[in-house]
Amino acid sequence: MSDDKQREIDELEARLAQLKAAQRADPETPGKAIQKSDNRLLYGVAAVVGVICVVGIALSARSPNALKAAPAVTAESAPSSPPLTPEQWAEIDKRRQEAEAARLAAVTPWTYRDDVDPMTDKLTRWACTTSTNRAILDRPYKPVSADLCLRQSPRYGLHAIVQLNGSGQILCRSYDGCTLKIRFGDGAQQSFSGGSAADGSSNVVFISNATRFIAAAKSAPTTKIQLTFYQAGDQVLEFNTEKLEWPRPAK
Repeated sequence: MSDDKQREIDELEARLAQLKAAQRADPETPGKAIQKSDNRLLYGVAAVVGVICVVGIALSARSPNALKAAPAVTAESAPSSPPLTPEQWAEIDKRRQEAEAARLAAVTPWTYRDDVDPMTDKLTRWACTTSTNRAILDRPYKPVSADLCLRQSPRYGLHAIVQLNGSGQILCRSYDGCTLKIRFGDGAQQSFSGGSAADGSSNVVFISNATRFIAAAKSAPTTKIQLTFYQAGDQVLEFNTEKLEWPRPAK
């Protein structure tokens, strides 16, 4: 308790003692007046004491001990989450697979897939990478990228294929083929024979001697392939061919 508050209480008690002494010295003093003075003094003392108590409670609430006394939230007292539904688990698994696919795509430019022959149940295995640039073609065609794909088929064997991701005409006639100029990394330009697709598609060309081509592409960070386009001349498509896994690892 502060000195000022204590001094105020002492003064009020001293005043109360004086009034009681005056009453005893003068019995004729009306009792009601003395009672009123006593009541005022008592109320004053009670008010001062009440203020002191309120201040003491407020200070104690701010003390570190009061904070420590607050109940802590524990694992047992925390509200529990409802179990996940099968749909939520499926969504979590889907996102995990998408994240893994994105991670693999960042590691290698190649994408891999398997096709199952419905008549024999045998696998046709693919590895593909997309060109980092586009061929600029005249109308009615638009600029177009291409995929370089390796295919191992139990029916057709091993092939290296360039296919446009859209419409366009690669000049490589079915009856006499064509010559493709290819450069692996910083090496010298090489010549490969090319052929058209059996179904006559003009946006596809097959690279002959696929074994030789794949061996060179595996050791090169980039592979440049020059193609001749209808009314657009010779253009070079560049592919990122590093980190190729071929032959494909068996599942």
